[in-house]
Amino acid sequence: MALDEASQSGLAAGDAMVWCVRGLSHCQHVRVLRAAAHATAALAYKSLANKARLAQLGALAACLRVVSDFGIGSLHHTEHYVPAVYVNPSV
Repeated sequence: MALDEASQSGLAAGDAMVWCVRGLSHCQHVRVLRAAAHATAALAYKSLANKARLAQLGALAACLRVVSDFGIGSLHHTEHYVPAVYVNPSV
């Protein structure tokens, strides 16, 4: 829905940005957080006006809260990368 600047502007004119930031600020459910993060990224993609509006709404603080509370990834999604980044001293 937000693949070009015109559709991004249309979505931004509604409450989409507000709801994305609220979701990132308060939600604890991983699927809602993921959807809000993807929507925020799509709305901000190639649109300086939307980036500025998201900043005014507190999107950066909301994203930092998510990272602080949940980290930057879950073991479920990154477990196949673990052998590549950890050194096993017993080997």
